[in-house]
Amino acid sequence: MITWACGFMIAGLIWRLAPLGLPRMWWSHGGNVFWGAMVFCFAAGLRPARANRVHCVLAVSLFSVGLELFRLFHTPTLDAFRQTLAGALLVGRVFSVWNMVDYETGIVLAAWILWRHN
Repeated sequence: MITWACGFMIAGLIWRLAPLGLPRMWWSHGGNVFWGAMVFCFAAGLRPARANRVHCVLAVSLFSVGLELFRLFHTPTLDAFRQTLAGALLVGRVFSVWNMVDYETGIVLAAWILWRHN
């Protein structure tokens, strides 16, 4: 699971940071899908072996929605951090409902991939 997470993380960083010449929409949504898949794989790798996969999907979904809602919270220090590359990658800059759709897409795709390979 952790290997998958690292693979999704590397793919997402390449997707977002390499000059691939992707259209803006693909660049943005694709990076979010990779992020959701990466977070799911990390969580799935940390869960107990007997834990229900559906519960893992739900937990990661709640985490990703919570993180997106956190973007509605603003302080000068937090906003300054959001303007850095690390801040943009870790907590994001602006709230978007579409981000939540992208994350869920990544979570479901990663869950399906892991289910097929295990």
